[in-house]
Amino acid sequence: MTDFHIHDSNADAQHVSGPLSDLFRMLREYPLRWTVPAVVCTLLAVFVAMRRTDTWQASQAMMVRNQGSTNSPHQRPGEFDRSEEMKTVQETILELSRSRTVLTNALKQVGPPTADDAEGVVAADAWPSDKAIEGLRGSIAVAPPKGAEFGTTEVFYLQVKDTDPQRARTLTTALCDQIKLQFQRLRDEKAQSMIDEIGQTVAAAQSDLDKSAKRLHEIEAAVGSDLGELRVLHKSPSGNSDLRRRVSSLDTELRAARATKRGHEELKHLLVQARGDLQSLVATPNSLLDSQPALRRLKDGLIDAQINTANVRSERTDEHPAVMASVLAEQEIRRRLTAELDIAVRGVDSDMRLANAEIAVLEGQLAQTNSRLVRLANVRADYAKTIEEVGTHRKLLEVAQENLADARSSQAAARSASLITLLDTPDVGSKPVSLSKNIIMAGGFVGGVAAGLGLLLLTVPTAPAPTPVAMPEWQQVAMLPAAMRQDGAELLGPRGGLSLRQAINKITLQATYH
Repeated sequence: MTDFHIHDSNADAQHVSGPLSDLFRMLREYPLRWTVPAVVCTLLAVFVAMRRTDTWQASQAMMVRNQGSTNSPHQRPGEFDRSEEMKTVQETILELSRSRTVLTNALKQVGPPTADDAEGVVAADAWPSDKAIEGLRGSIAVAPPKGAEFGTTEVFYLQVKDTDPQRARTLTTALCDQIKLQFQRLRDEKAQSMIDEIGQTVAAAQSDLDKSAKRLHEIEAAVGSDLGELRVLHKSPSGNSDLRRRVSSLDTELRAARATKRGHEELKHLLVQARGDLQSLVATPNSLLDSQPALRRLKDGLIDAQINTANVRSERTDEHPAVMASVLAEQEIRRRLTAELDIAVRGVDSDMRLANAEIAVLEGQLAQTNSRLVRLANVRADYAKTIEEVGTHRKLLEVAQENLADARSSQAAARSASLITLLDTPDVGSKPVSLSKNIIMAGGFVGGVAAGLGLLLLTVPTAPAPTPVAMPEWQQVAMLPAAMRQDGAELLGPRGGLSLRQAINKITLQATYH
């Protein structure tokens, strides 16, 4: 069995408590292990610092506005109604700044770099190359002012990086020009697409309006002279139109004619009856004899004669000349009344024929008027529907034409003015945005030293451990905890010195079991 050696705990504590002395000892004993990495890293940093060029960043402040024409009465021209609209426009400009068309045109405008770059000399006809375009895309940034975000302010910045400050400024100017130009073209194409779409809507609305107007014209032509009545019925179904007043007037006249006819019939009946009995004529109301003034006077004369005869007879005998004269006068009146009755009957017959003719005419006019009303009533529903269709199509056409005018106005504005305004000129600054050469070399030196120390601590063992105290094997095992008695030989360190990693493992095990 292998002998185990238990280190003294005080010696171990003294051995661990002096890491700085061990570190200085290792630095002195193994100088190449830490100086070589430090020198190599420093030389690499110096090489990189000498070879690399400074990066400059040009920044151009830009401001975007809304279109001058607006449909909202509460919105001022050029002002965004909502922050979402401004954010959408700014994000569109951001995408445009990275588009291949903008980058290609800007590089063509500026031209290739004067000095040879990593690509070598670029031919004029091959400029710009795909690599140059991708490089420019990676060096472009569109950002809002510090502390703000897109949609909260109309101002934003276009930032371009390049190794030459003057070229960075020139690229920024060219990109701004191309962004403004491409944004105008985008607005123009957008407006043109809207014009094409709305133009089809206007044509469809105009076609529908023409069809409805043609149908309305056919209905009005079929109505003819009753068009005014139809329009009155459409505007006010319960209104009092001329035809309705005409119907009411004809009804009144027809009732009057029929009443007159009934009066003539009654009068004829009385006159025929009076032929056989003149006394019945005396009892006839004067209202029936208004149309027969002669007959009415004879009736009154007969009544007067009868009264006179009665008065004379009451005073004298029938043979008295006065009585006889009164009787003869009464008989003469009766004779003339009988003759007048025949004339009155013929006159009443004539009045009845006139009344019948008048009734027939009134009934014909009433029937004709009612038929016109019925025809208008049958047409009114279709007429009202057609008028509504015409009104609807006219409104749709007006809205489409208004939208078309707005689209054309937007296109004209896109072709004549830009919504992007440049604030001042590109600003490059007085210092490059990349790290300076001194910082790179200092960083390489610090990194090399750190790498050398790490290599030193991982590979060089620490100072030799104190000489272990020899003890019997059974006593060494008895002093170990129960968990370590089976694997005690593996947990104890070797007799010689320990490296840093071995020392850390041993300290961890001791802390765990003690």
